[in-house]
Amino acid sequence: MKTINQEEFDRRLMKKLEDVKASELIHLPGIYEILSEEYNNEIIEEWEIDEASKEEEE
Repeated sequence: MKTINQEEFDRRLMKKLEDVKASELIHLPGIYEILSEEYNNEIIEEWEIDEASKEEEE
C-alpha cells in the first residue's frame, strides 16, 4: 500500500479547510489554546482601546 506524502496531505488539508468556519475549528481539541496564545496580546490591546474609548465617552 502506498502512503501519502506530506505535500499531498497538506494540499488536501488546505482544500478541506476552505469549507470549515473558524467557529467550528475552535471547538477542536487544542485549537482554542493555540489560537488564544497566538492572538493574546492583540486581543488585549484591542480590548484596552475599546475600554479607553468608552471612558472618553462618559
